[in-house]
Amino acid sequence: MTESNEISAEVSARICSHMNDGHASSVHAMAIASQKSDVTSNYNNNWTSIKNAQMTSVSLKSYKMSYVKCDEDMCSTEENDVPFDAVLLKPAGVKPQLIAEHHKALTPKLSWMVTDQSNFTVSSFLALGLMYCALTSAAIEPVLPDDMISMLIFLGKDTNTKLYVERLVMFTLFSHLLEGFFVVYLCKSKLKVGNLATSKWFLLVLATGFCTTRTLWFLVRLDKPKIKEDAKEK
Repeated sequence: MTESNEISAEVSARICSHMNDGHASSVHAMAIASQKSDVTSNYNNNWTSIKNAQMTSVSLKSYKMSYVKCDEDMCSTEENDVPFDAVLLKPAGVKPQLIAEHHKALTPKLSWMVTDQSNFTVSSFLALGLMYCALTSAAIEPVLPDDMISMLIFLGKDTNTKLYVERLVMFTLFSHLLEGFFVVYLCKSKLKVGNLATSKWFLLVLATGFCTTRTLWFLVRLDKPKIKEDAKEK
């Protein structure tokens, strides 16, 4: 690799300025992904546990991230050097590589549905509600053993409990579905992620609702200050 193929400090600064000023949500997500600690056990809180995420330099081998990480009242500045999957051959390869990093950082894991505490609580209650509605339905009840029917009667199958549970489950599913459509809109029009990532966000929202929606909304709002600044300048 010749020296002329290296990324100059001027070009690196221009790339970082473009990312920091125009793609704050991407930079924040990439900073989250760059953390060496495990961020999957409580991912909803991890999205807001850092601030002032900045891309500080780019080379053919990696990019560097700087951010302030807070744990309750304790905050510290951290820096991570994130290697590319393969060394780039020329500076022109930086843009497609950073786009790939953007998509990777903003593609969620379905395992967050159970590894995150708030997600697990909401999805568990929804699953239990669906199970209760299924077991008390007219189609399923005739094939159930007597001891299970007795248990369902104890849980309120023959009272208003069944009606309340059904209405609560239907309302929850309907509200989660509306949130899911909103998240699809955010993914495609604001965050510019692919169909796979959008589908995963939709499924997470369908199961966990606002616990996941707030994460996407938080990321989208990171780009708003820059949009407002540009509007004032005009």
